[in-house]
Amino acid sequence: LLHLDLSEATIAEQEDVGFGHFPANTIPEGSLNSTSLESIVLPTSIMAIGNEAFAICQSLAGDLTIPSGVLSIGSAAFIGCTGFTGLLTIPESVTSIGEMAFSDCPFSAVRLLNPEPIPHSQNMFSTGMTFYVPTGSRADYQAAEGWKDNEYTFIED
Repeated sequence: LLHLDLSEATIAEQEDVGFGHFPANTIPEGSLNSTSLESIVLPTSIMAIGNEAFAICQSLAGDLTIPSGVLSIGSAAFIGCTGFTGLLTIPESVTSIGEMAFSDCPFSAVRLLNPEPIPHSQNMFSTGMTFYVPTGSRADYQAAEGWKDNEYTFIED
């Protein structure tokens, strides 16, 4: 499986059958890590991406757009996805991004659609990343705890 289009998928709740409980509309923890996927289209219905859901999927490439209903992205969700070289877009709905969620992902830039800086987790993004932020929010990001300490570049878009 190299290309996965889940754009129309609905993810049902999974009761604990020895692997843990997974809420509905969540990409489960570790579910697709270390696969050979080259591209993924995430379901528009998801609300969360679990810890290490796509960790070390080194063949994933190009751009990544997180769907607009996502509220949280788990720790190390995309860590080590070294094939991503395009633009990462994170919607305004995201209020939580876990530690190392996008560490070692060489995106060309990240577009943050939330005008208010979300809490910054340890090593959330690689140091030196360029971020496109909504007009009027650059100063807020530059001053926000965690965001100001990582040699990030902020450009109003």
